[in-house]
Amino acid sequence: MTLLNWIFIGLLVIDTALIVVSIIKKIDLMQKICCALFFPIALVHIPLLLVDYLPDSFHSILFSILALSAIAVSFCLYIFFTNKIPALIIFSLGNALWCELFRTIFYIYRMPSWAIIFILCFYIAIIIACHIITGHKSTSEYLIVTITLFFASMLNFIGLFNLICGPCAKSILLFTGSFLNLALTALNFIDEKKFNIKQGMLIRTIALSASQFLISLCNLMLFL
Repeated sequence: MTLLNWIFIGLLVIDTALIVVSIIKKIDLMQKICCALFFPIALVHIPLLLVDYLPDSFHSILFSILALSAIAVSFCLYIFFTNKIPALIIFSLGNALWCELFRTIFYIYRMPSWAIIFILCFYIAIIIACHIITGHKSTSEYLIVTITLFFASMLNFIGLFNLICGPCAKSILLFTGSFLNLALTALNFIDEKKFNIKQGMLIRTIALSASQFLISLCNLMLFL
């Protein structure tokens, strides 16, 4: 680890302490700012490690930086703006970039057609369930929910596909991270007040950071 990595670890500790203080003191603006900073500070280590140890893996470095940057921007937009559509579109772009990266670098195993159909039906059921729970009415809302859940489900499908066909540490990391990512995506469409979800922002911050860390770590381990 370089000096820059240790600097970001120090910043992460400080930011975590400030989040705890903002929750205790109930300072909403401070909590929003600190939560928005937590994700990029926590995840900056993966691109730095890729650049340090695998400088020739340009394809992986580029997609990792683009995906993490898109998701970081979407998280900031989600926190600070009432209109969630731009945030969800950019979040979908981040998931699409992860899908493309792992599609191109993972070995694609043959899988029985019945298994693929069964898994796809499972993800379709998740999307339908989210539509029913959230109760969105307008066409644009239905479209955004479907697109966002589609890319999150596709990433989880890639993780599950590789976990079934070639179980190893890397496929476990990708499946676990993508599953957390899918759960977080579903949470974004649930009315927190209706379901009495407290500290939703903190839950999102932890889930997002954990999911993207596991996905990024899988990407790093592929080349080590």
